[in-house]
Amino acid sequence: MTLSSTIRLQLLNSCCITADGPRFVSISPSGGRRITHGHVVTCTSDGNPRPTYNWTIALSDAANNTTFTGNELELDLCKLRSWLEISQKMNASDTTELTLTCHAYNMIRGEPRNVSVQEIYDLKVFKNLDKFCGKIIMEF
Repeated sequence: MTLSSTIRLQLLNSCCITADGPRFVSISPSGGRRITHGHVVTCTSDGNPRPTYNWTIALSDAANNTTFTGNELELDLCKLRSWLEISQKMNASDTTELTLTCHAYNMIRGEPRNVSVQEIYDLKVFKNLDKFCGKIIMEF
């Protein structure tokens, strides 16, 4: 194989690489489940170039929401407590509705492409969350 045929072969191979916006976005585990502190939720999607991920987290009884970056989200009730105003009056058996939205995005020829998917969970909240979070902070 000559140098010119090698270059021609490389050009032919490079023509077939396609750029794609995110598709087939999914969150695992799926919604409808009870989750609590320490659970990890994962967002996956295909796309070329590889998508970047952001999460929007909202509680049904909270006035605001918050965002995180990355395809894996570990639920940390100690952080969520202050951002989402989790009520300290909740009992050990109380749950609240937690909405997680995964946003997958990339850029194709300078144009942003994005897809979002949302799942709703029952978030179990610990009794005495202040004491629980204080204990975790002291352990580190």
